[in-house]
Amino acid sequence: MPNLHDIERRINSVTSTKQITRTMEMVAAAKIRRASVRMENSLPWASALSDMLISTAGYSRLKDDPLLNPHDEVKHCVIIVVSSDRGLAGDLRR
Repeated sequence: MPNLHDIERRINSVTSTKQITRTMEMVAAAKIRRASVRMENSLPWASALSDMLISTAGYSRLKDDPLLNPHDEVKHCVIIVVSSDRGLAGDLRR
């Protein structure tokens, strides 16, 4: 049977774990909120970029190219990644 000291230590341990868990939840919520705001702020830019790519494809000399024609069923898609310079990661300049 545990004595009073063991019970107090267990209560303190559970309380400490509860505080750590609550703090981690708050940090995660703040990160999600910040990422959501950044995503919503980038939607107009993404829309403008999409419109620019569509209009550029319209000026292509390959109007009969099957890649530029709309299809009934989408089997494959292309993802174009446009990102900012995030430092020296992936820098090809020497």
